[in-house]
Amino acid sequence: MNLKKYSVSVFTLMLVLSNLLVANAQPLSDIDSHWAQSTIEKFINQGYISGYKDETFKPNQNMTRAEFVTILNNVFGLTNKSNKVFNDTKGHWAKESIDIAVTNGVCEGISKTKFNPNGKITREETAAMLSNYKNISDYALDKINTFNDKNNISNWAKTSVEGAIENGYMGGYPDKTFRPKNSITRAEAVVTLDNVINSNTTNQNPIPSDDMKLPTINYAKEQNVAVTGRGGAKGYSNVYYSPKNKIKGTIYAKYGDPTRGMHTYGCTTQKEYDMVVKFVKDNLKTINFRLEPHWVYLQTYLTKGQQHDNYIDSILESNNIKTTYSDCLYDGSPTSHSFIILDLEGKRLSQEDAELLQVYNSASSYILKNIPHSKDDSKAFSAYDTIFRGLSSKQSICQLNLLIADILGLNGCILNDYYGEENTSIYLLFKDEWFTTFGRGIYMKSSNIFKQDRGVLESPTYNLGY
Repeated sequence: MNLKKYSVSVFTLMLVLSNLLVANAQPLSDIDSHWAQSTIEKFINQGYISGYKDETFKPNQNMTRAEFVTILNNVFGLTNKSNKVFNDTKGHWAKESIDIAVTNGVCEGISKTKFNPNGKITREETAAMLSNYKNISDYALDKINTFNDKNNISNWAKTSVEGAIENGYMGGYPDKTFRPKNSITRAEAVVTLDNVINSNTTNQNPIPSDDMKLPTINYAKEQNVAVTGRGGAKGYSNVYYSPKNKIKGTIYAKYGDPTRGMHTYGCTTQKEYDMVVKFVKDNLKTINFRLEPHWVYLQTYLTKGQQHDNYIDSILESNNIKTTYSDCLYDGSPTSHSFIILDLEGKRLSQEDAELLQVYNSASSYILKNIPHSKDDSKAFSAYDTIFRGLSSKQSICQLNLLIADILGLNGCILNDYYGEENTSIYLLFKDEWFTTFGRGIYMKSSNIFKQDRGVLESPTYNLGY
């Protein structure tokens, strides 16, 4: 180690801290009669912020991103760290504070490698950080629509600004503007954080799991129809027909619709089919929906409004569930299920349909987690492969998910995307639209997806009148 270099770095850091934010034994010279004087004095007395060495506070000076997260951490007593370091926070005086803020979900970097600690924090960035921590995003957008400069608010910040205004954290200007791109001053930052402290926001408190609404699962009526071939929907054949998957003899299938062709979910014998159906039904009976992230997500929205995924995790953690909400999403993105919320608000999905879709998502996630040691194998085709042979491919997992949908009485089909079999997906029909399992409406029923340039792997469950 270069001791001389190390000593200089420490001296430099101490010099920066001593000149910037120091405790003030004497009254600050520039806040007398300032509109935020009482709040500034309160924050100083509580140790949340300090003035400068020259006995000034500089209330009208713009605040940096690093300064704001430092004060926010102090106000809310945040200390958890994960040793997160960005390229531009190495050696920065606020490196630890930035690490704490990111670790606690307050903010992210402006990219994967940069935080921009010395950049001036804007009003919409301030709203976003408060929204992230307090879980108060508001999708109504009725408040921001009253501002003359509403179109200047970035799309990513709109729900955060709405939530900050709705909860009384921030407000507009007399000329009916919000000025989202304006930098926030030190005085404004202090008053905004004081508003948060004094608010009656309760969204952070998780829903007691014992009080959570639970779904009533209505199983589809079992049928018992002989299937002697792998024919799909009437007039449509399965794209991935394979001699090795040819049915050996006759399978008496219980689910599906005989007018469209029964599903055997890739099973080739009656024994395989019965084993798969029994496995799925046995698992459906043991789901605890109070702890299933998909169901918790929807019920949280219906009772408390849109929440950050960290809020969902807090419910799971309180019940000793180690899996996070993000872990349970098929693509690892916590924003995917926002489609369900958007379609609920747009009345493309009814609440009943949204709940049924989340029952399906919970059941699929739960059952797939209960399958031990499955691995990718391009030869896997059936639900039986996935469950009992420890092999999985997108096709075989979709076969299993189609069975789950059939048992729940959902109208589903499996399609291959334009880009080939690696993009196999299951679609569910609600009202007049085909939805992905994330709640994203893709096709109108009237467009007849079976005539699109897509391969039909399995037919729809019911007679759709095509």
